[in-house]
Amino acid sequence: MEKLPKNYIFDTDMDTDCDDAAALALLVKNIPADGKLLAVVTDVPSRNAPGACEAILRYNGADAPVGTIYDDEFPEDRTDRYVKYRAHVRSLPDGLYYNRVLAGKLGKTDRDYRPSAEVYREALSKAADGSVTVIVVGFMTAIEQLWLTGPDAWSELDGYELFRRKVAAVVSMGNAEYPRGDDNIFNYQMDAIGAYEFFKRCPCPVYMSPDGWTIVTGMTFTDRLKSDDPVRISYEMYNGGEHKGRMSWDLITTLFAIGIRDDLFTVKTHGTARYDAETDEMYWEDGPREDYIVHAKISDTELTGILEDLVAGE
Repeated sequence: MEKLPKNYIFDTDMDTDCDDAAALALLVKNIPADGKLLAVVTDVPSRNAPGACEAILRYNGADAPVGTIYDDEFPEDRTDRYVKYRAHVRSLPDGLYYNRVLAGKLGKTDRDYRPSAEVYREALSKAADGSVTVIVVGFMTAIEQLWLTGPDAWSELDGYELFRRKVAAVVSMGNAEYPRGDDNIFNYQMDAIGAYEFFKRCPCPVYMSPDGWTIVTGMTFTDRLKSDDPVRISYEMYNGGEHKGRMSWDLITTLFAIGIRDDLFTVKTHGTARYDAETDEMYWEDGPREDYIVHAKISDTELTGILEDLVAGE
């Protein structure tokens, strides 16, 4: 595989799991010297997700525009896309919502941030052609929303053409095992419309990492972070106490995307990946893209230690 570009947009559902927080911290602490974080966008209609992202950026001395999703931005035929997501949110106890605490420290809500599609457009318009890697550790909503935009002050191109010209690859946390992936495809099933449209139309290669179920991190890096660190707060709130970890899906995806340890992964293609919104299955077929499955090729113990050190900044 070719090296992925080192200009990044981090696309996250910073809401219902704490591994998003650690993944963003891992990115800003370990971004290559010749790389740049162009933007952070959230892809869920959460009042606190963008504030949590900004809190993590600020704490780690990083600076990038942050965008968010608003319900009222969707066309009428897309308003039901968050049915599964809303049901999932209602099922969770209040104590899990670390993003409320992080956003509260800034005194901000979602209305203090620009729409994700606008932040996407600004970041892409300023980038060279083919120079951007998009890291998606959430839903495909913000990308599809970008694709629906028309020309504006940032660019004379519509959103899809802007994405096609600027983005070289998308790295996604998702289950696309060959020949079919149909087990807990959370990030795609929460917005099945967006996932279907993304895999149907995406103009660049997609790298999908399903790993993380057996790799639990946070057991040690939280102890190495200061008590006011947003990531430590996130993990201790989400897990209901100290010295507890969480599966590492988003961290592994991000580590692969930034390319600082290419020796850790195997990459294999089976053609073009597709998503069936009705059955919630991934499948492969001959198509216009070469998409890829990414797997770690070292032991869980080894990868756990690497991730713990990177999030701790060591």
